[in-house]
Amino acid sequence: MLLAAGLGVAMSVLLIGSVTGWITNGVPGSLGARAADNSEAYVIVLVLASWIQFVRPRISGTPVAWPLTAVVAGVCFAIGYFLWDIGTINGGTHITTLNEGFFALALLLPYVMLRRPLPRRVPWVISIGTLVLTVLLYKDPTVVDLAEVIGCIVLMPIALDVVDAGILDPDARTVPTLRYAWYGFLVLVPLAFAGIRSHQPVVPAGGFAEAIRYLVRPNEDFIATLVICVYFAVLLGRTGASARQRTGQAAPAEVPVGASTSVYASTAVTAAAAGTGTAAATDAGTAATAGETRRRG
Repeated sequence: MLLAAGLGVAMSVLLIGSVTGWITNGVPGSLGARAADNSEAYVIVLVLASWIQFVRPRISGTPVAWPLTAVVAGVCFAIGYFLWDIGTINGGTHITTLNEGFFALALLLPYVMLRRPLPRRVPWVISIGTLVLTVLLYKDPTVVDLAEVIGCIVLMPIALDVVDAGILDPDARTVPTLRYAWYGFLVLVPLAFAGIRSHQPVVPAGGFAEAIRYLVRPNEDFIATLVICVYFAVLLGRTGASARQRTGQAAPAEVPVGASTSVYASTAVTAAAAGTGTAAATDAGTAATAGETRRRG
């Protein structure tokens, strides 16, 4: 609970500081401006992390799960549309640019409510399909305006159902090496694009320059995805089931000194069958019988 409170306070402070401008004015150098530019990430983390940790476990499998999710997602979409409309009429501000964060939440909240585990192809189809469509339509004004939304659709399915699947599915198998490689990717890629963008005079004009300018925009999605992954997988330990938990195997039982191994074999078989299934029961019975044979020999 303390971690959740700390995350909520941190994201709220950053969000308020971004929309009011005091981060830009109060933090020296370019750090304040860069922090203020990531306001959409703070909205996504604040709402999505709260939903995954507190709402989803309580409503999953209940009759109100999907109606409530639809209502909240609809509210997020309505807020996003309102901010987008205001920004279109009056020009963009730190508040109106939050529209992409709310549009992304309107898609992410239903996605995390889907029953796990998903078919393995689903996250890949969503991410790669979205990426391909973006490449094909990157000059379309709508695609340009929704860069941060598209970034979330590309990154979050891979994060939540491939790399850190244990966040939503406690029985999922995860690989620590892959996890930390993914975190490195989330850190290094936006830094690389930002570095190239900062040397724009050196970047040749044309399609490559346009692509770089576009790829710098979803910076917030990399930040939001990284924070969600680190918070749940690293800080809260949601890394899925261990090998023994996944296979349902029980630890080998030892026969107490002086006890009748034949009686203990029967007891071990019964306990193992009740607790961990017939496979573990058979293993326990076999081990105990072998021990009895050795004693008689």
